[in-house]
Amino acid sequence: ALYDELTQHRGHAHKPCLLGRSRGGLWVSSWAIANPEKAAGIAGIYPVFDLQTYPGLAKAAPAYKLSAEQLQASLAENNPIARIDVLAKAKTPVFIIHGDEDKVVPLAENSATLIERYLQHGAENAVTLIVAKGQGHNFWEGFFHCQPLVDFAVQRAKAGAAAE
Repeated sequence: ALYDELTQHRGHAHKPCLLGRSRGGLWVSSWAIANPEKAAGIAGIYPVFDLQTYPGLAKAAPAYKLSAEQLQASLAENNPIARIDVLAKAKTPVFIIHGDEDKVVPLAENSATLIERYLQHGAENAVTLIVAKGQGHNFWEGFFHCQPLVDFAVQRAKAGAAAE
């Protein structure tokens, strides 16, 4: 409903570039996986792709109207990292900056796993990961003033708008 409102009534591009920071990674990747033909790209700042790592099954389950046990049983369909191959096969462009000391959203289980999946599908040219050395899950200025990330988001947004 929101997509239709924004694209049909408010003049927004039909193929947006999505930005997810932290838990926002779950939202933007879930939407892009469900709509790969509508995503011009994904930009991420320490994004969550594996809901088991954050917020964890017990905290995530209510958002899916499931118990933690039911969510565990349905991870193949509800956990973005389990379905990220959809984006890798579509070669949906992704640009991420993630700290190597992130204890809240671990790099290995989230951004690095996404990168691995893209590489497995021969989509290495569609994905970029900047590892911020010595940074965790914080408000370090470098996350929010990352010019390559900004350039990527602007370029993908323009490409998405031009695709109409």
